[in-house]
Amino acid sequence: MSKNVIGDFLTAAIIASGKSQAQIAEEVGYSAHNNISMLKSGKMLFPPEKIPAFAKALNLDEGILFRVVMQARYPDIFGIYTRNSDVLSADEAQVLNAYRQFRGGEIADSTVAIMKADEFIKSGISQG
Repeated sequence: MSKNVIGDFLTAAIIASGKSQAQIAEEVGYSAHNNISMLKSGKMLFPPEKIPAFAKALNLDEGILFRVVMQARYPDIFGIYTRNSDVLSADEAQVLNAYRQFRGGEIADSTVAIMKADEFIKSGISQG
């Protein structure tokens, strides 16, 4: 028996959104809210072209929803995509995460945060 990954993900995202299926259906461009029920149950295939609209309506990261849908519906195509897309190396990911932390949320003044992030980058370049 196949697990309904997209349906389970949609169900959780809808609950987390606090919105009704009717609200989401309207925001996504469906005329009937039963389309949402059909997507959740797997009776209707999730249309990839609706990823941006669903991401916006459910306040989801578009990239995460893209990965869920593509892995579930088109695993072979998604495999080609992941093998050939630009992927960060472990070192690049570490630098990016550090940059985000330095630029990030604990600094209320965004100008100061950007300056600190730039200092971080410069110090890494001079040490390299």
